Amino acid sequence: MKIPEKTLEEIRDRLDIVDVISRYIDLRPSGRNFKALCPFHDEKTPSFVVSPEKQIFHCFGCGASGNVINFVQKIENISFPEAVKMLAKEAGISISEEEKDEGTERKKALIYAVLEFANIFYKKNLKRELGKEALAYLLKRGITLPIIETFSIGWAPFAEYTLGTEAKRRGYTVEILEEAGLIYNTKDGRYIDYFRGRIMFPIRDLKGRVIGFGGRVLGNSEPKYINTRETPVFKKSDVLYGIDLAKEYIKKRKEVFVVEGYMDLIAMYKHGIENAIATLGTSLTINQARILKRFSRNVYIAYDGDKAGNKATLRGIQIFKKQGINVGIIEIPEGEDPDTYLGKYGRGNFLALKEVSRNVLDFVIDIRKKDYNLNDPEEKVKFIREIVKDLTEFSDELELATYIKAISERFDVEERLIYNELSRHKRRKKNKEEIEGIEGRGIEKTQEAIIGIMLTDQEAKDIALSRLKEEDFPDERYRNIFTKIKELAIIGKEAEDIFFSLEEEERALLGKALKEVSIFTEPAHALFGFIDALMQYQEKREYLAILDKIKKGETDPITLQTFLEKSRIKS
Repeated sequence: MKIPEKTLEEIRDRLDIVDVISRYIDLRPSGRNFKALCPFHDEKTPSFVVSPEKQIFHCFGCGASGNVINFVQKIENISFPEAVKMLAKEAGISISEEEKDEGTERKKALIYAVLEFANIFYKKNLKRELGKEALAYLLKRGITLPIIETFSIGWAPFAEYTLGTEAKRRGYTVEILEEAGLIYNTKDGRYIDYFRGRIMFPIRDLKGRVIGFGGRVLGNSEPKYINTRETPVFKKSDVLYGIDLAKEYIKKRKEVFVVEGYMDLIAMYKHGIENAIATLGTSLTINQARILKRFSRNVYIAYDGDKAGNKATLRGIQIFKKQGINVGIIEIPEGEDPDTYLGKYGRGNFLALKEVSRNVLDFVIDIRKKDYNLNDPEEKVKFIREIVKDLTEFSDELELATYIKAISERFDVEERLIYNELSRHKRRKKNKEEIEGIEGRGIEKTQEAIIGIMLTDQEAKDIALSRLKEEDFPDERYRNIFTKIKELAIIGKEAEDIFFSLEEEERALLGKALKEVSIFTEPAHALFGFIDALMQYQEKREYLAILDKIKKGETDPITLQTFLEKSRIKS
């Protein structure tokens, strides 16, 4: 949809950007402006600035900038029209649509619709004869009918193409079903339902829209769980299962429990602990932590009490502390998880575990010391270095100072030495990040330049198409653009027509590439240097891959010979 500029101006005039942004992050006065840690990238020193005078924000670290609408769009991870509607409602402004967007927004709307259809389809199947075994399993696990209804749990039949057939009858195309991750195309050209013979858990976003599914087998076959693949509306790194139900409880109770999966989360809710969410597995991400931070800065991690759960908890601590979130660790006895523990001991005992939850330092020390003999001086030094390394992610300086003092007293090590070790780790980490950043930008700039030159010079385009293949581009986005240029060349169309076949992000990349290469007076000559740089990068990647195989003992005569040849090339 296209919204009149007058309406956009009215929204910006009525809403104060400082007030809006303050709901998401802590803004501190800085002269005539406000500063904060940027919510869009990781940083230790505030570089995010908001100007109340100009009603704009800008991050000097990652470059994010814009007005109040742009901020809400980015932090809520929604489209521009959705951000406008959200803010217009708050400002008491009615939206008049000048024209409908038949592209991305329409496609997303269809995906949301077909996912909701699939949700209803799966729910009906659970209540039918073909779902009675699944229903019996759920009831046996203590998941009552009201809980089944609350979480919209369903059943995907074993048949190959039941959902697909029913959806097509309702007018949904195979293209939309495939885009939504509900079906896939086999090598022999048949379409098959993605979820078959599984208990279905719909996954919803903050607005309560179904964005994907998790499917669990009835028996013990593997994989036990599968999730919707990445789609235009489903990105696993942004997903928090149950957040639509939990968000108001989290805000009200000012704390959130983080558990591992569907059954744990449902058990929490069933026992009256509604301020809980689940990660899909134990792979907590920065984006998930940022979403939770909007509702509460107090998190209790309640992963399984086994080795894998402890490892995941350590990772979760690092991510949460980097975001300045307070963390408590609920120690589930080994061999148990929140689901089984609540089933055996009930809500009261679980909440009692929260009252005696471990602080971060005690938990980290207890987990790390299992790997070291602290009676051996050398082992003790390694152990302390490992603990200090864990502290590098802490953003609260007062908390850090308190923990360093505690380590010093507990292990009889001068605070000065611990601070020195911490500084050394931070320098090493910073150097590594800078090197990786430079290398990453270097290869990105190379791909960007090649694509830009191909679109500005016919001779250069022909050279690139004759010398490069899709797999030469390590970045999928540039690889996709190159493929489309190649396809257009085959059917005799101009490369400029590519703009009409790209997604919004790809169009933005292309616009940037064209702007960057405008400085070249002889694009075709410049192209050769960028192609050579890309080939060297690929050769280095192949060389390192072979070296890794040799280190792992996965060698054979051909691998070894290839490695020796590449070694001679590099020397």
